[in-house]
Amino acid sequence: MYKSFKDIVTEAAKRGPYKICVAAAGDLELLKAIKMAVDLNFIEPILVGDKNVIHQYIQQIGLSGAEIVSALSDEEAVAKAVEIVKIGKADILMKGLVNTSIYMRGILNRENGLRTGRLISMLAVYEFEAYHKLIYCTD
Repeated sequence: MYKSFKDIVTEAAKRGPYKICVAAAGDLELLKAIKMAVDLNFIEPILVGDKNVIHQYIQQIGLSGAEIVSALSDEEAVAKAVEIVKIGKADILMKGLVNTSIYMRGILNRENGLRTGRLISMLAVYEFEAYHKLIYCTD
């Protein structure tokens, strides 16, 4: 059991890098987090969304080597990201700046989604200085 984010970072460093595909990646704060993960050699990103916005942000933060896939809408970004994961070009699908209902609709699409008949769940992990362990929150 991980007791801190430091434990998670240590374990991720042993396992990475993973190919990660971000649906609707046109968000500066999200791309800063992606850059941190790239710098730690955790991931190799594929960024799907508005190519101009993504390119502007990655230049601003100094992220290089990321593949960018153009999409004109959030729905198209999710569909393309899901397809990239489905064909095995990426290991992990990540939600970017897109409404959760659009994101889940793309994942659960009967013809083109990632349905496997298994449980799908979302997970967030929090660390607070004033608390002695990580807090996990799921749906």
